[in-house]
Amino acid sequence: PYMLTDLQDLARAGGVGAPLWYDVIIVGWSQGACMAVLAAARKEAKPYIKGIVTMGLPEYGVLGWNWKDTLSMVAGRPAEEPRFYAKDYLPHINPIPLFAIYGTNDDYTSPANERQMLSMVGRPVQLRLIEGANHRFDGHLDALFETLAEALRWVQQV
Repeated sequence: PYMLTDLQDLARAGGVGAPLWYDVIIVGWSQGACMAVLAAARKEAKPYIKGIVTMGLPEYGVLGWNWKDTLSMVAGRPAEEPRFYAKDYLPHINPIPLFAIYGTNDDYTSPANERQMLSMVGRPVQLRLIEGANHRFDGHLDALFETLAEALRWVQQV
């Protein structure tokens, strides 16, 4: 399997409209999870995406990021960039499978909100909660990596 680090790698691998010889699984954590949902919601991307794995999918993502935004987040303030809400794009990822990994003590999204967001996705969707884990999965990395391996196997089988 190939590990693609950005969309330029994908373009070089097959080119727009060219058949791919492998399936793309987008894996994202936090902001990256929002970006994965945003990418998969595009109808042009659907033929290339085998599945999505999100870790700590927050309620919203930020379009644009710079060093000031990082400092804002560290200080507990939101980034001063345009936002998009995952719930607005989750219904549009069908039929792409989604496996969501989430800590029960996530700092940004409550378990109830996570379940509500995922209810907007048709099938197939899986949610795995890691008990006691926060948004960074501090102290729960073994469980995170085990669940990530499970997620990748599940996406390949669906």
